[in-house]
This record gives sequence, C-alpha cells and structure tokens, in this order.
Amino acid sequence: MLSLPPQIADLLEGGTRFKETTLQGYRSAWRDLLSWIRDNHEGRGFPDESNCEEEGPLPSPPLVADFLRDRMDLAWSTLTTRRQAIRYVYKECGEQDPFDHPDVEEVWNRIVGEKRRESEQRGKRLGRRKISPTDIIENGPNLLSANLPSGMAQNQGDIQYIPEEAAESEGLTPAVRTLIPEHTFDLSVLRDRAILLLIATTTQPRKSLVGIDLEDIQPQAEEGGPTRIVMYDPDGDPTCVVRLESSSEVRYCPNRAVAAWILAADLESGPLFRPFNPRGGIRGGRIRPQTLNLVTKRWAEKAGFDPGDWSVTKLREHE
Repeated sequence: MLSLPPQIADLLEGGTRFKETTLQGYRSAWRDLLSWIRDNHEGRGFPDESNCEEEGPLPSPPLVADFLRDRMDLAWSTLTTRRQAIRYVYKECGEQDPFDHPDVEEVWNRIVGEKRRESEQRGKRLGRRKISPTDIIENGPNLLSANLPSGMAQNQGDIQYIPEEAAESEGLTPAVRTLIPEHTFDLSVLRDRAILLLIATTTQPRKSLVGIDLEDIQPQAEEGGPTRIVMYDPDGDPTCVVRLESSSEVRYCPNRAVAAWILAADLESGPLFRPFNPRGGIRGGRIRPQTLNLVTKRWAEKAGFDPGDWSVTKLREHE
C-alpha cells in the first residue's frame, strides 16, 4: 500500500474533528491521487515520481484537473470524497483551494453536468428485453447480425487483405482462468468479461481496444463462425482484424463474451466499451485506457490474488 507523505499523513490521522471512517476515505483519496501521479506523471507541478511518498509541494492544480478528468467514471459519492479530501489538505497546508483554479473548475463542472444527466436517465428492465439472458450469453454471436443496424458491419471483401489475429482461449493460464468472472447476466460483469478476454487473447494495445466502435465489428458470416473486429491506428488506417473464435467453454469464449455485452447493453453504434453511472446504467462515452488495468486489478482481487501483481501485461502471460 502506498504510504502518504508525512505532511498529509499527519493531517489525516485520528484525533481530528472527523470520524475515522471519513479519514479512511480521505486517506484512500490521497493514495489514489498519488498513485495516479506516480503512474501518469509528466513532470508538471510535482516532484520526481519516485519521491511521491516524501515531503514536498502539493500537486499543482493542472495535475489535479488531469486526475479528476481521468477519474470521471467513478461514482458520484467517490468523486465528492476525492474533492473533499483534496480541498481539506490544501486548506490545512495554507495553500489556495485548487478547485478555484480554472482548469479544475472546468473539469469539475463537466463532472457535475454529466452526473446530473446520468441521474435523469432510466435503464431498461429485464422483462422488456426481446432476447432471453440465456440466449444472450450462450448464443450471442448467432444473434449479433440481426441486432446490429443494417449496413453497419463491413463486408468480408473490405477486410480480406488486412492481417488477422486469432483471439482464442486455449492458451489461457489457470490463474487467468480463475480471474475471468463467471458468465452472470449482470451488465458490469458482462462488460468486464469481454474486456478481460480481449486483453488476454489478443496483442492489441490498450488504446486500440478502448477505441473499438460498433461500426468496426463484423458479425459471423455463418453459424458457428468467428466475429471479426477491425482495428485502426491513430490515423484511421486499418492495421489488423481480430478474429474472435468460439470456445466450448462459455465462460472463456471471447466470441460469446463480446456478443453478450453488445446484446445485453443494447448497443447499436458508437463505443463498444463504455463506463457506468453510479446506479449501474451505461453512459454514452468511452472508457479510458487506464480502465483496462483497473478492471484487471478489480477482478484479480475478487479472485483472491494481490491486485498489485496484476496488469494488462500480466493478463497476457500465457506461459
């Protein structure tokens, strides 16, 4: 666990006017901020990343703004705790409130607006679905073509000269298999299972995986065949076609996992992988590359592993 710098640790010790549960939340918020700086630091407004646990100036407002921007998919209650913890330490250290800085204020206003819009949205009830949960999980690839808007998927001829990469589960290690969640009909589980299996069965970089749109997906041409996903570089040129192969084991089948997420989430266009709002509803944006590591660590912890030992790279070790 990351140790807090002495100046912050002293402020968040017991004996203050706050309850211990509040202080625990504040300490967790600062560990998250400092861990984020250590992992994403670009040399702006903070000492060398190796010294994050030592005495020094507090993070600059632009750095706080970048942190909040990267954490927008957290629950509203978690974000407000982050805000309170940051403001409290700055105030006690005699520093100007970073939330008065234009960069931080702009990001926070965006967060407030987005969370307000999310609170007004209503999700679909299971009973209104046209396809049963069993069919979605077990037979998703066969249903995908009929449930994507007509003309969305590319023709086979459009991708015949692009190199292919097979995504198949045969090479998964026992540890990775333990980490992959059971195929429960729960939107967050279905999304994360698709994410984890795409990470574990492909070599595609994080930015490419989070950049997948529904328009990049070509459903199987015949029953039992693979689903294909066209991957693109930053310039928009196709670089690879990921061929999602079916597995006899539903839990580890990348083809079924991706199709089940699309069908259960009722996706028709735009980003494949999206964040959730605090009540579990699906937001319209795109997850960030860092979310892939967060998802990996979350399910590693659920599987009984040390989450600090797991990352996208670890998930791809097939030896």
